[in-house]
Amino acid sequence: MTSPISNDLRLRVVMAVEGGISRRASAARFDVSIASAVLWYQRFKRTGSIEPDTIGGDRHSHRVEAHAAKVLGWI
Repeated sequence: MTSPISNDLRLRVVMAVEGGISRRASAARFDVSIASAVLWYQRFKRTGSIEPDTIGGDRHSHRVEAHAAKVLGWI
């Protein structure tokens, strides 16, 4: 699994866009994909943070936990 891009690079891309450069031009300047520049900027505008989401982890147990009482009733 790959690791997230450094926060320093994310911040430079976002600050370039904030400074008036288009997302496409900012992506070309810092040699990242246009999609990454767009997503990083959207996250910054939405949350005020450039931190990446956590990678991996449990995403499914909440489905089972929703039925815990019913399953325990069967036992």
